[in-house]
Amino acid sequence: MLSGQVKLIASAEGGRELLLAVKTAGEMFGELSAIDGGARSAAALADDDVSVVAVPDTSFIRFIEEHPGLAVQLLRVLADRLRATTRLHVDQRGADLTRRVAAGLTQLAAETGVVAGPDDRQVTLRISQSDLADWIGVNREATSRTLGRLRALGLVVTGRQRIEWLDPPALRRMGES
Repeated sequence: MLSGQVKLIASAEGGRELLLAVKTAGEMFGELSAIDGGARSAAALADDDVSVVAVPDTSFIRFIEEHPGLAVQLLRVLADRLRATTRLHVDQRGADLTRRVAAGLTQLAAETGVVAGPDDRQVTLRISQSDLADWIGVNREATSRTLGRLRALGLVVTGRQRIEWLDPPALRRMGES
């Protein structure tokens, strides 16, 4: 992606759409299909105007073969994604909902390249509560109640398509506990 933001969405049973990832400028998506020739596992949905470069799979593979150092970087990206998927799977099977929401916010911020300000006091994610709920695998109502608890603790402020962290270090600690 050159600019903008896209959501990677997959359809679940019953037609429900699930948020898999949010990609921003400088990130890539669709590389799994380019690597193995398989069908795409998700659709990309743009929130606003985006600019992307589409690379045919044969060109992508040839470029990776000609630049083996990039293959190592690609493996690291894929390893990070697998690690995050494993963490999400473990969390869905037993973590406290407040911890899951905090961990989901932390992971989304890391994946979208959103970082705290210079005083580590503010992080703003452009995401709806429904998308966050899909991301962590919980219904929207439970996610909304949990965000209400985080608001009451003074950790977040929510608005339309936006979740602002008021205390990033505390929210990260909560997600790790």
